[in-house]
Amino acid sequence: RESRGIANLSSLFLGSEGCLGIIVSAFVRIWPLPEVSEYESVLLPDFNAGLHFVRNLAKSNSSLPASVRLLDNAHFRLGQALKADDFSFLESIGKLAMSVFPSFRALLSSPDVVCATIVFEGSIAQVKEQKKLVKQIAKHCGGFLCGSRVGRSGYELTFAIAYLRDFGLSYNFL
Repeated sequence: RESRGIANLSSLFLGSEGCLGIIVSAFVRIWPLPEVSEYESVLLPDFNAGLHFVRNLAKSNSSLPASVRLLDNAHFRLGQALKADDFSFLESIGKLAMSVFPSFRALLSSPDVVCATIVFEGSIAQVKEQKKLVKQIAKHCGGFLCGSRVGRSGYELTFAIAYLRDFGLSYNFL
């Protein structure tokens, strides 16, 4: 604000909108490392099913996973293209699922399929409860569990995808 032509300098330093503020104190919370840390991945038929899955998971009264990330189809496919490991993410999912579920081939090749990557953390009992909940909700939403190896690689790829997206947007080619 200005008052009689003189700028109000306090707005430069105070409040969440101040641009030259100085932090004079901070609280640091330290959490113990979890006893168990495991990964999972869930393929779902479309984005609405993915949202339904995430909402149902969040509304549950049970112990929740440490992280759940829902990737739309474009990010899911980009992750597959970036996979540098000697096994193909899609091939490993496909081999597992097609041996158990014949209808999985149609889901995997769908242009609408989405993927949720999940990290479970806590005690052995907590992680077991979290996995049971995820399996139950995934089944209800028409999803397929893809295993810990796929979950871990998918989770790690979400970091790379975000940086690549931001880089592309910064230089106007995405």
